[in-house]
Amino acid sequence: MLKDLSPYLAYAAAVATLCFLLSPLLEVQRLQRSKGETLRDVCPMNLLLMLVNSALWLWYAIFFPLPPLVLSNTIGLAACCYSLSICWFYARHRREQTWGRATLTRTLLSFAAIFLALVYAASSSSHVQQVGYMAMVVSILSYGAPLAVLSRVVVGRCSRPLPAAQCFLALSCSFLWLCVGVIERSIPLIFPNVCGLFLAMLQLFLIWLYPRTEHTEFSKGLEGLGKTLLANSHSQKQQIQLEKVARITWEDQYLKSLRRGRKSLRHSKNSSAATSHQPFFLVGICTDAD
Repeated sequence: MLKDLSPYLAYAAAVATLCFLLSPLLEVQRLQRSKGETLRDVCPMNLLLMLVNSALWLWYAIFFPLPPLVLSNTIGLAACCYSLSICWFYARHRREQTWGRATLTRTLLSFAAIFLALVYAASSSSHVQQVGYMAMVVSILSYGAPLAVLSRVVVGRCSRPLPAAQCFLALSCSFLWLCVGVIERSIPLIFPNVCGLFLAMLQLFLIWLYPRTEHTEFSKGLEGLGKTLLANSHSQKQQIQLEKVARITWEDQYLKSLRRGRKSLRHSKNSSAATSHQPFFLVGICTDAD
């Protein structure tokens, strides 16, 4: 029963592999829409490992031969070359630490390794099997390549650097090839895809654990600065209101004191006028001598 499902699972796994190899185009499309602003979110190690993985499997499929693997890995190799060319086009005008001289050196070494693997596989049939083993190891590394930004994800508590579509397709691809390997009892299919399944699940767990929005120290600083400015503006407004109240209170006190002074002055004038108009009576005392 399961043996009958093996061809269908193999076709489904081949389609999933092709989609997995084309998944970096989603990141490149977002990079083009932002005109290079999201270059920091594109992991160069991820693209380079997928490039080497596609090339090694292509050489193995050509010289072994395995015709079903030729088409998918040819498309994957072309997609990786296109993605790298777009990334380096925008990296020329931007100073990104992840796309500096070290990444340029790794890119040149990757293309050199691809060329040497082609020459090595074409020289002998026994070398083809060794290239297949190397492709198996690189395949495991390519499944875990997004974890190259693990430190950024954990420190920044943001899963934005992890390509969600690629991680999901890696999970699907590993699961389907693992099913084929279990049915066919093929260790070369079981071992790398068990590793790939575990790595893909770890990446999806990190995407679920941390949000996609980036909350860096810079944004925290801006947020703190905004709160400080807002608090200062509120305190300035309160100070202005207090000054207005104090000014009004001082003016009221001054007017009240002025009114009191006028009333007291008027009262003193009235009292002095009343004193000056009072009549004086002279009382004479008569004596018998007069």
